[in-house]
Amino acid sequence: AGYTGGQNYTVTVTSTGTFAQKVTCSSGMFGDDDTSNQPTKAMSQTHTWTAPTSGAPASFAAACGDSTEMNLAAHVSMIRMATGTSAGATRSAGALLSLTLAAALYLLKF
Repeated sequence: AGYTGGQNYTVTVTSTGTFAQKVTCSSGMFGDDDTSNQPTKAMSQTHTWTAPTSGAPASFAAACGDSTEMNLAAHVSMIRMATGTSAGATRSAGALLSLTLAAALYLLKF
């Protein structure tokens, strides 16, 4: 899966239970930080990620849990798409990337 530099994407983290969530990225930003925290407990929450313009690969990790349980999703990596290539043009509608472990991570362009 690839991204377009400077574009905003919605990262959706879905878990098997109602938990607080944290998602982090190696490049790009969630607002003013490389980590997005959602202390409100839910089974699914969204996080807005801005892709880096540097062309650096982006690796994501997600965790969800509470005081009695912690779940981790496997890392997911993306690379920047070639100039002039739209992520939407090369992928079907819906999730650009997904993973399932104890938590799921989906990335959608908006």
